[in-house]
Amino acid sequence: MTEEAHPTATFLQVQTPDVLEAAAARWRQTDALALDLEFVRTRTFYPKLGLIQVADGRQQYLVDPLAIEDLAPLWDVLRDEKIVKVLHSSREDLESIYYRFGDLPRNIFDTQVAAAFLGFGYAIGYQALVRLLLAVELPKNETRTNWTKRPLTAAQLMYAALDVAKLLPAREILIRRLEDCGRLSWVMEECGKLAELSRFDETPELYYKRIKSASRFDRHELAVLRALCAWRENRARERDLPRNFVLEEAHLVKLARARPQSLDELVKLEDIPEPVRRRVGPAVIETIAKAWSLPEAQWPPAIDRPLNAKRYERILEALKGAAQAKATEMNLPQPLLAQNRLLEEVIRCAENDTPLPEELLGWRREAIGEQLRTKAKQMLAEHVLRTTRKLRPMRSSRRSSHRDPAP
Repeated sequence: MTEEAHPTATFLQVQTPDVLEAAAARWRQTDALALDLEFVRTRTFYPKLGLIQVADGRQQYLVDPLAIEDLAPLWDVLRDEKIVKVLHSSREDLESIYYRFGDLPRNIFDTQVAAAFLGFGYAIGYQALVRLLLAVELPKNETRTNWTKRPLTAAQLMYAALDVAKLLPAREILIRRLEDCGRLSWVMEECGKLAELSRFDETPELYYKRIKSASRFDRHELAVLRALCAWRENRARERDLPRNFVLEEAHLVKLARARPQSLDELVKLEDIPEPVRRRVGPAVIETIAKAWSLPEAQWPPAIDRPLNAKRYERILEALKGAAQAKATEMNLPQPLLAQNRLLEEVIRCAENDTPLPEELLGWRREAIGEQLRTKAKQMLAEHVLRTTRKLRPMRSSRRSSHRDPAP
């Protein structure tokens, strides 16, 4: 059998501080490193790191974070701006790094992002990308491994090593193609956003903005929703539990709406199960009471509601069509070019003459952002004109009704 049919990788297990320091010394001599992390996060708030894979183009390294407590040599490499860190679908890996080190790596290159700019789809998987670029079929048989369990089998270790073995060759091909079509700078702009701390360093007091129904709350109610979300977020972090293990979102929203002021009032909420009331009742009631008593100056700003569907339906559909047409022309996935959720923001910007949303700046502004705003402004003006024309005969009729009858 060929290597392409059954690929293998040479790897070094890094399980002691001395070996890690020696490996880091080698990594500092290269200009690019492949990186992947294996973790478990089924019953915890924080991801539990099980393995960190690094490849430098010569071999793969499997760093054991359970055996080595001090990973400072690795972190020194990750924050070195001169070394490109190559990952695939990096969001969860970067989040794991953030929670472990309190910061994010510098100089990220995400092969999934790069592939999207070359027409490979919005979120192509690593195995599929390697197959298309390198004609190598990687195994998928260890995707459900518990990476915190020891010892890891030979098959698991090989699978982990292969997860980074082809990242650097794939990046080389992607970069050549991106340079050929003039989109490398776009990819680097997108990858730069991946390492922005604001994506992960969200204070608990801001989590309420993630609640889908938050726009239906008035400012006073939002103060309660904000407080309950912050309470749940803090407790989840303190106890290392998933948010819904502390309090399910549906129950949280119900409590924010009903605002029970006592345990007796809480018992009357049939949608809140008895075990939930018993577990969190006193803390929830106290949180609600404090938030509801805040002066108006401390209430959060109202959240924009979805645009009136009847009034803006034609404009939204036109913007969706324009975005899809442009994406097809550029051979890009539409969500990469302009996600549908941003189109309402474009209409608001056009109506209020405010700047485009941040997500539509940079390369997107030239590619589609200004086009969408111009189209929205044009259609809004046409809507006003049509409305005026419909009202004009009615006004004329009213004026004529007060005239003296013709002789």
